[in-house]
Amino acid sequence: VREGELKTTDELDAIFFGRGVSYDKPIIVSCGSGVTAAVVLLALATLDVPNVKLYDGAWSEWGARADLPVEPVK
Repeated sequence: VREGELKTTDELDAIFFGRGVSYDKPIIVSCGSGVTAAVVLLALATLDVPNVKLYDGAWSEWGARADLPVEPVK
């Protein structure tokens, strides 16, 4: 949101493509608690991107479990 206006679809596309997001592959959005990921999901839905899922357990759920894999960002 900028001055009370949402980003245009062209701006959203530029943001996602600039970060290497491919709309041709399944996308799972997640964050620390699920709130920010919901905003990202809304942006992708606005663009009619298929195969987008929200992991609502977020990092707070995943990181608390010792039986799940964690791969650090390089």
